[in-house]
Amino acid sequence: MLAAMILALSLSGGFDAGGQVSAAWPVGGLARFHSSAAMLGATAGWTAGRFRLAAGYDFTSLPGRGALPYRLMLHIGRAELGGALVSRSNWSLDLLAGGGLAHGTRQFGAGNETGTSPCIHWGLGFTQRSGRSRLSVGLIHTTFIGSGTGLDHLLGLRAGVGYAP
Repeated sequence: MLAAMILALSLSGGFDAGGQVSAAWPVGGLARFHSSAAMLGATAGWTAGRFRLAAGYDFTSLPGRGALPYRLMLHIGRAELGGALVSRSNWSLDLLAGGGLAHGTRQFGAGNETGTSPCIHWGLGFTQRSGRSRLSVGLIHTTFIGSGTGLDHLLGLRAGVGYAP
């Protein structure tokens, strides 16, 4: 049953899977104690016409500023919906929005603290398609909705590749 459903969806649209790498800059409350870092991720998506639905995972480890023995590791599970603002046969300018759940671990010296927070993100990107592959680059802004300190933000410049089987 599941195989038939996947086959039907692949005929009406296009499945793709790929990975991305980002340069992540903490802004807002996160910027006081953290430096920028790389963010790695994986995404699986389904495209139909001008719209794309995707699920993904991102990981980053933000070091403390200066010589602080401090590190914040973030694991982010996300779902997003994107739409082409401008679309041509082999490229598009896309707008995306979504939500997810972030699990963070703070390490200071020998101490650890963990927590989970919902997050929302939105972005603007450029996608080029050639045959079965897609290449994308864009800006992504993630807002973590915390209980004590309010909102914290992470801004990323993201590049990714995908392949549609």
